[in-house]
This record gives sequence, structure tokens and C-alpha cells, in this order.
Amino acid sequence: MNITVKINAHEDALNWWHACNGVARFGVDWKSRISPSLQRRIVGKTQEQALHFLRPYLQKLYKQVDIKHKRGELQTLFREKQDRIAERMEHTTGKKICRKDFTILLTTFPRCPYDPAKGIIWSYTERNIAFSIVSFVHELNHFQVLYYFKKQIRKKLSESQFEDLKEALTVINNDAFKGIFLVAEQGYPSHMDLRADLLRHWRRNKNFSKLIAYGTKITPKYMKKMR
Repeated sequence: MNITVKINAHEDALNWWHACNGVARFGVDWKSRISPSLQRRIVGKTQEQALHFLRPYLQKLYKQVDIKHKRGELQTLFREKQDRIAERMEHTTGKKICRKDFTILLTTFPRCPYDPAKGIIWSYTERNIAFSIVSFVHELNHFQVLYYFKKQIRKKLSESQFEDLKEALTVINNDAFKGIFLVAEQGYPSHMDLRADLLRHWRRNKNFSKLIAYGTKITPKYMKKMR
């Protein structure tokens, strides 16, 4: 597995716009993470209008956060850790890593989406560097589930239920990546009960395929309660 850390101001600006104008997911309203003054320049604006403001704004912000230095730090960190991460994920899921190359794009907005088709994962510049490992592993878990298990799960769950289960399955990462994680992954508040149930099952079996089958069975019950 090879991980390359990049800066792309255009993609970063698009992350700002999509986050501020998209539908809240898993109980998180992303635009609430930035100041009202910034919201007024982005929320409800067309992409062109928002980018007209964001391009010069991000140029200044990149200097403030020293984004080139952060990119160098992260690249060094992932060069050191990428082999261990790959080996641990393969052992955890019982499957080979779903692709060879991954790109980490730095973003100055506190939302980190991903693109499984292109192997792209976003990393927030203001988070502790140790959390970047947690964030990458979180998304890598998603990639494995999407590549190897989605068809199987979707035979029994709706798309929204699948998304909830996919998010909750990352609860095993804190156990599975001990010695690599320096900070803990938390997960979304709306998934806490489901995550706790999945973690209990994982600790009894330590088998990802069985965890997928169990999660597929119990997810509708938890999501019905939540909604």
C-alpha cells in the first residue's frame, strides 16, 4: 500500500461548499462547525459564488496553518506507518487491501469525506497529527467494507441502513490497531448503541465476516429506535 499526501486548493474549496450546502448526515450539521460570518459567504451560494470567496480566503489560510509543513509531516508519518496499517487491516478484515495506491488530500474544513473510486481520503489540517492515522484507518475500513461486503449486505439492508452499519463497524479499530493508534476513534453519537453491540460481538469472535453477518442482522433494530 502506498499513501501520497497532497494539497489541492480547488478540491479543498469544494469540500467547504459541499459541507455547507449538503444534507446533514448521522446527526451532524457540518456548517455549524464554522463561524456565522463564514457561513454567510458559503451557505446558499452557488458553487461559483462560493469559490470566488474561497479561493483568496484559502490562500491566506494556507499560510496561517503552514499547510506545506503539515503535508511534509503527514507524508513522513504515513511513509513510516503505511506497511503496518496495511498488514493490520488485512489481518482485521481477513481480506487483502482493496487497492494499492491511496491519496490523502489536506482540507481546512472540519469534514473529511472520501472517494473510494479514486482512493482519495481527506485529512483535516487542524487535527492533531496522530488523529490523521485514526481518520485514515476509519476510511480504509470503509473501503474494505465497500469493496468486499457491500453486495452481500445490501441483499438484506437498505442503502441508508448499509451506510449506518458501515459507519458503526469502525468501532473495532481501537482494539485492532492498538500500538498504532495514539488517540481513540469516537464515532458518531447516533451510532453509539449499535457500535457497543458490534464491539461486544467482535471481542467474542474476532472474525470480521461474522461481524458483518451479525451487524446486518441487528442494524435495522437499532436504526428503527434511533429514527
